[in-house]
Order: sequence, then structure tokens, then C-alpha cells
Amino acid sequence: MVVLKQLRYLSGTGVVMQFKQKPNLNKERIYPPDNVIKFFRKDLESTSSIRKVQEYSRGLVGCIGSARTKPSEADYEFACELFYRLGKEGYGAITGGGPGIMEAANLGALNANSPSVGVQPFFLATTEPCRLEGKMQYIVHSMQSRKISIYAHSSAIVFFPGGLGTLDELFEMLVLKQIGKMNGIPIFLAGNENYWKGFIKWMQTLCLQGFVSAKDVALLKFAKTPAKIVELVKLHAKKVSHDLSILSEQFRKDMLKCFDNMGKILSPLVSFFGSSKVKDGSRDYSSASDLSKRLALEGFAICSGGGNGIMEAVSKGAAEAGNLSVGLIPLFFYHKEKPDPSLSKLVTLNMLATRKLVLGSSDILVFYPGGYGTFDEIFEFTTRIHIKDMQHVPIIAVGGSFWKEMYEWFERYPIEMGLADKSQLAIIKRAKNSKHAYNIIMEQMGS
Repeated sequence: MVVLKQLRYLSGTGVVMQFKQKPNLNKERIYPPDNVIKFFRKDLESTSSIRKVQEYSRGLVGCIGSARTKPSEADYEFACELFYRLGKEGYGAITGGGPGIMEAANLGALNANSPSVGVQPFFLATTEPCRLEGKMQYIVHSMQSRKISIYAHSSAIVFFPGGLGTLDELFEMLVLKQIGKMNGIPIFLAGNENYWKGFIKWMQTLCLQGFVSAKDVALLKFAKTPAKIVELVKLHAKKVSHDLSILSEQFRKDMLKCFDNMGKILSPLVSFFGSSKVKDGSRDYSSASDLSKRLALEGFAICSGGGNGIMEAVSKGAAEAGNLSVGLIPLFFYHKEKPDPSLSKLVTLNMLATRKLVLGSSDILVFYPGGYGTFDEIFEFTTRIHIKDMQHVPIIAVGGSFWKEMYEWFERYPIEMGLADKSQLAIIKRAKNSKHAYNIIMEQMGS
């Protein structure tokens, strides 16, 4: 075990704290960043050939949904029929390359003699094997490469019911549309109507709480039949053409900048996530500031997305404790937000994916209530831990009723429908308040 000694005395105690902690493999995987940069570039170069497929079709339609859906189930049949119909209209399919809904979409396109593409990380190739002949299967190194390759080559995207991975991808897509990175690319919700009605109702609750806007909720469009989706795709799909070499270069610059600013920090890292809309003086703002200060006094370096709201609260808490706080903010947020001047370091980035990768390499991940971006992050890290794409670090969700609503929806739909397991939700530890979260973290670091 590695023992990290705290260099600061606790006020009034004169006792130096110690943390027992396993080596942070997530951090070791990205610093120094040479390999992760090389693999990302290699992935985007290999999947860039998908552009040639688009030249012989009206475009590719992305399909995302559960890998657990069986051929005998209604959603599988729906996806297969949908992509057969789209294929007859000249559209191909691009999926995550695995079984379930992905297989159904690829099969439908193949049956229509239309392009059928799958993009799958190598570590899922054995647990979620490709069972179709004739499909073009691309094997990549990371979940980031898979998602970017699908988004970059999709003229429209259809989401079917799913579990952690589906929600990770849906929320990321919604964030990209929010910030204008996927303008003109429509998304549609298909399959089990009860699943999506429950989901939209949950999002409307977030709207009433002020975490998402009515415009954000309007991004969610449900279509009941394959024929209706085909009609909408024909009306709204936009043929895309992205230069992935630009993304590769942006990622390289981001990773080198993060290494220069964070790669040499020896203290244990705790990253905070939550809404940028939370105001100073609110319960969540005060709680996040208090928890950050408590942890900074124990010797933790404090990391965040570098913006307003919860991110500002934690940088102020760290400053009050006299300890390091780092903010990683993408340029498109930097131009509309005013990062808190109490940050020790503010690192501007080109890509949202870089920020998530770097913050996800922390020793502790703490979540406060938020909107689409917060759910994108918590579902990405939980998914990656579940599929063993990252080391199992503590994920702590602070705030009772907000997270209760998420749990209730997840248990009622993904779990009851057999698309997820209760053990997946158990990856996330719930804390009532900052003191409770602090006790959980100290127990984890002392174990």
C-alpha cells in the first residue's frame, strides 16, 4: 500500500493525517499521455474510412441501446425493422458493434443491402461479441474513441431503452447539442414507450428544479413507429463530414496541457461535479464549499470543471483552506462563464471528452445535483467502472431527494426491464450532506 502523508496540521490538533491508498491506475494510464494520445489518433485514423461508406449512401444513422435486448423482444424487432426501412431509403447503420439493439440495427441494414458499421472497444469484444457476418467492424482502444466515431459519422441518432451505457451516451449527446457541437443532427427516442415517458417525466422534474431548461427537454423527441422515424430522418437528417484529424490534434494539445498542470500533483485528487446554475448562498453551494474546505484541510487537491455554481463553490472552499484547486474548462464554456479567481490553476481545453477523461482519473469523484452535463459525467464514470475500463474509485452523490429521483427511475425502468442490475447503482455511494460525504471519503481513504 502507498501511504500519502498530509503536510498540513489540522487546526488545533497538531496531528498529521495519513491516507492509505492503492496506486491510482487511472492516473497512471493517462500520465504521461504519450500512449493515450497515440491510441486516440490511431482510432480516429482507422475509423475515418467510414467517410467513404457515407459517399455510397444518403448517410449513416446512429443507433444506441441496450446490449441485453434479446431477438425475441419487441425493441429488437423494432430496431431491425427501422434500419431495414432506413436501408431501403438509402441510409446505413452505425452502432457500438455489440449484441442487443446494436445487433438488431446492423442486421436490419444488412438485410436491406445497406452499409452496416460497428465501432467497438477491444475490451468489450469478448463480453459483447459481434455475431453478424458482413458488417464492417472497427475495433478501437477507448470508449471516447467509440462515441466520437459514432457521433462524427451520424446524420441522425436513434436511442432505444438501455442501462448505464445508453444513458451515458444519451446525456453526452444532449450536452453536445446544448453547446452547439451537434447542430442539425437530430436525435430520436424509440422503442418501449413507458421507458421514455418515465424518462421525459424525470427530465421535466429537473426542469422545474431549474437544472435544465424547457429548451433542453424539447431536445427529447419520441416516435412510436419505424415509419414515423424514417419520415423524420428523411426530413431532418444532415449528411455530415468531419475532419477527425482536427479532433485528434485538439486532444493531443489538451492532454499535454493537463499533464503540465496536473500530472505532477502528488496529493490525492478529488474532483467535484454539479450544476453551474447553483447560486452562492444556496444549500448545495454551501455544502460543496464546506466539503471542499474539509478535504483541502486534509491535504486533498481540489479539481473541478472550472466554471460557475458548484465549481465556483469548491474552488472557494479550497482557497479558504489554503490548498490547491484546479479548474479544467472547455473554451466554449470559458467564453460564457466567469471562472472564480480563487482557482489556483485554470486550464482551458478544446474538448469536453478531455475534461472528463482527466477529471475521471482522480482518487475521489463527488457529485452534486445538476443537469445533462452532471448526468453525462456520473453515468460515464459508473459505466466505465462497471465494464472495468477504469479503476473502481469512490463515486459519491451528495443531496438526498435529487439522487433519490434518479434511483427510483433507474430501478423502475432499466432494472425492472432487465437492462441493468442493482449492483451497477451500488457503485454510487449516496451522502445526505457534506459531513456525511466527508465521513465516507475519510473511511474510504483510511481502508
